[in-house]
Amino acid sequence: MMNGLTSLGFLALLLSLPGCGMPAGGEWMWIALIALVLFGGAKLPGLMGGLGKGMNEFKKGLKDGESSEDEDDPDALDK
Repeated sequence: MMNGLTSLGFLALLLSLPGCGMPAGGEWMWIALIALVLFGGAKLPGLMGGLGKGMNEFKKGLKDGESSEDEDDPDALDK
């Protein structure tokens, strides 16, 4: 443990520092290179495919949730 600082708190601390936030263009290149070294060229397409499928399922779940809320709300039919 990091002296009582949770990993989420540590991430929030890092993102609050000046110059820290979402990675920019060159940083994404380094992240991709490290991922290639860690996982290898053979596993990387499968990992990215799984990530894409997960994102699609998440978006589908959001749309299903919105449509079910509209069905449950009787005032939504009047709008």
